[in-house]
Amino acid sequence: MDNQNQVPEENQEETEDIFLDNLKETLQSETIVSLYITESGEFVMLTNGEMNDVQRNITTKMLTAADPGASFILKAFIYIEILIHRLEDKISKFFKVP
Repeated sequence: MDNQNQVPEENQEETEDIFLDNLKETLQSETIVSLYITESGEFVMLTNGEMNDVQRNITTKMLTAADPGASFILKAFIYIEILIHRLEDKISKFFKVP
């Protein structure tokens, strides 16, 4: 694990409180959709309200793409998209000024 992202122990409790406060505010003011994947590969989707069209559209795409029974063509396009994304990340890291 990268030590750069670790919070010092004395600040950890304060950071957790800030996180929980922000989470409570968000849960009260917006509809949140959470997707979980179990160890066996099953999807669990939780919401705290009615999903809007944007949320419904995104979750439909995610679940369709993750379906093990998806078509070969869809799987090939997703594989290519992932490769392109990784290549973009490597190129941007190469040109990033420290």
